[in-house]
Amino acid sequence: MRKLIQIGMVATVAGALLCIPSVNTKSVIAATPRQVKPIQTNSATKRMLALRNKIAFLEKNLSLAGTKQTHQEPKLIDSITSSSAEIADFFPANTPILAFISTKAETWASLSRFHLFKMVQQGISQLMPEGANTNFDYVRDVQSWLGDEIGIGFLPKVANQNATMESNFVILAPIRDSGRLQSLIDVVQKDKQRVKVKKYNDATIYEINTSPDTKQPATSLKNKSIPIPIPNKTAPDVLVLASWNGYVALGFNAKPIELLIDTKSANAATIGQKPEFQEFTRRQRGNRALYSMYQNLSEYIVLLNDLIKDITKDLPSSNQSESLPNLSLLKPENLKQYNSIYSSVTQQPEGLRFQIQTFLNPKTEDQLKSAKPEQTIVSRMPGATYTALTGSNISLQWQALTTILSASIPEFDNGLKGFRAFVKSFTGLDFDKEIIGWMDGEYGLFLYPTKGGFFNIISPNFNLGIGLVIKTTNRSLAENTLNKFGELIKTTTKGEVVVKNSEIKGQALTSWDAPNDSSKSLLAYSWIDQDTLIVTSGFGAMADLVPKPKAPLASTYNFSNATSSLPYPNQGYFYVNTGSFLSWVYGFVPQDFHANEYFKVFKQAAGSIHSLSATTSKINQGEQFDFLVTLAPAR
Repeated sequence: MRKLIQIGMVATVAGALLCIPSVNTKSVIAATPRQVKPIQTNSATKRMLALRNKIAFLEKNLSLAGTKQTHQEPKLIDSITSSSAEIADFFPANTPILAFISTKAETWASLSRFHLFKMVQQGISQLMPEGANTNFDYVRDVQSWLGDEIGIGFLPKVANQNATMESNFVILAPIRDSGRLQSLIDVVQKDKQRVKVKKYNDATIYEINTSPDTKQPATSLKNKSIPIPIPNKTAPDVLVLASWNGYVALGFNAKPIELLIDTKSANAATIGQKPEFQEFTRRQRGNRALYSMYQNLSEYIVLLNDLIKDITKDLPSSNQSESLPNLSLLKPENLKQYNSIYSSVTQQPEGLRFQIQTFLNPKTEDQLKSAKPEQTIVSRMPGATYTALTGSNISLQWQALTTILSASIPEFDNGLKGFRAFVKSFTGLDFDKEIIGWMDGEYGLFLYPTKGGFFNIISPNFNLGIGLVIKTTNRSLAENTLNKFGELIKTTTKGEVVVKNSEIKGQALTSWDAPNDSSKSLLAYSWIDQDTLIVTSGFGAMADLVPKPKAPLASTYNFSNATSSLPYPNQGYFYVNTGSFLSWVYGFVPQDFHANEYFKVFKQAAGSIHSLSATTSKINQGEQFDFLVTLAPAR
C-alpha cells in the first residue's frame, strides 16, 4: 500500500516536471572542465527548478520530521474535522477554483483491486527514478498527521493585478496531530538564515528560502567557453508555511494565506456557505472520493487568462500568439448563465465514477425544461451493440444550442446562416423545420455487428451497421421529408439508386438500393409503430432489427452493469461495450502488430475496461453529468 502511494506521488511530480524543458545534465557535465559563460534562464525553466527545489525540500524535511517523531506520543486534535465543507469555509465566495484530494492511503491503494491500476502500478515501479528518496514514507510522513482531505485552490485576483502561480496558489489542510507539525517546523527552523518567522492574527507564518546554495563549477581558462543556463539574480525561491487553530497552509507567497486567515476570522462569505456546495457535499458524504473540485466559471476564465499570460510572458510575441489558446470567446459576461461547477471522482464496486454538476441561472434552466426522455429506445437496439447514444428531442436541443452560441459567438452565427443556405439550395428543404423539426421525441444512434448493409459492399468483412431509432409527434412531416430525400437520391444518381418498398418478416420498409439488387443498399427505413421510425445503413442491416431484435440491449448484463447505478430518469445514455468494440477494431489491425510487445500491453490494459457509460440528468437549478468506467478485477 505504501509503495503504491509513493509511486503515485513520484509519478505525478515526475509527469509535471517532464512536461517543461529543463537543463540538459549531460551537456552540463561535459562542460565542467571548460570555461563557463552564464546565460539567463527563462521564467518557465526557473519556475520548474524552483518547484523541484520546493518538492525536494518538503520530501526531505517531512522524512526527517517523521523519523524524529516515530517514537513519540501523538498530540491529537479532537476538535478538528477534515471534511471539504470545513476547508471551504476558509475560501472567499468568489474563489475561482478549489479542489479537494483525499489523503487516505487506503483509498488510493484500493485502486489496485482493479486490473488496470495494478498494471499502472507495475509500470510506474519500473519508471521510478533511481535517485528517489527511499526514506520517504507517505503513511508516516504525511497521512499520520493530516486530516482526511486537503484543499488546493487559486484565490481571486486582486483588482488591477494579474494573477500568477506565486500570488494566488494555496494549499490548506487540517491537522490531526499537532506534534507532527511542530516536529516539521523544528526541522525547518534549524537553518535560521533561511527562515523568516512572523505572526499574523492567530497564525504563525514561516517564509522559507528553498534556493540551493550556488557554487561556481570548476573551470579551465584554456578551453573554449560554452554557455550553460544559470539562475538569474532575482529574489530567492520561497516556500511559505503557516499554522493556526488546527490547520496548516502552504503557498509560494504569504498573501493568499493571509487572505484565508482574514476570510475565516471576519466571517466573510465563503464557498462553504453556498447552498449548491452544501448540497454537493451532502451527496458526496459516504462516497470513496479520490478528488472533488469546485469552479466559479466566470472567475476561473479570468484567472486562466492571467495564468496563461504569466506562464508564456518570456516567449517572443509571435510565439505567444501561436501557443496561447484563444479565450476571447470565453468572456466572463458570456458565462453568467453558469453559477458554479462541481466535479468529483469516486470509487464504486463496478469501477470509477466521474461526476460533474453544473448549476445554471433559472432562465437557462427553463429553456431545456421540456426535454423529457422516455428511456424505452434501448429496447429497439440489439444486445450486441458496440456503442450507443440516446437522448430526447433533437429539435429542441438544436434550438437551445444554436441560440446560445449565436448570441455569444458572431462567427458561429455567420457560419450557421451559411450552412442553412447550403442545405436549402442543395435539398430544397429547410434544415430546422423539415429535416430535424419533426425529431421531437426519444432517439437512439447506435453501431452494431451485422453482415449486411452498405459497409459490407465496401469490404465483405466490415460487418458494421449504423442504426437510428427516433420517435416523433409529426409523422406526416417526417414522411414528407423522407420522400423528398428519396426523389433527390434518384435524381442525383441518375437512376443508379432506386427507392424500393418491400417487407422483412412482415415488416414494411423502404430502401435505397442498386437496381434489382437489395444486397447493394445504401439506406433503409421502417415505421416500427405509429410514431417510431428506424433507419439503418442498408437493407441487409435492417434484417437484424425488425420487427424486434432477438436480444434487446436493455436486457443484457453488460448494459445493466454499466447503467444501473447512473441517475434515473435522465436525458439519455452514452454507452460503449469496449470488449466487443475493440474485438471488431482488432480485426483491421495487421498481424505484425499483434506480435508487438507494446500492442500486447495495450490490449491487456484496454481489455480490462468492460464498458464506458455516461448520462446527463436534471438536478435542482442545474444539470448533472455522470461517467462510469467499469473495470475488471485484478488477476
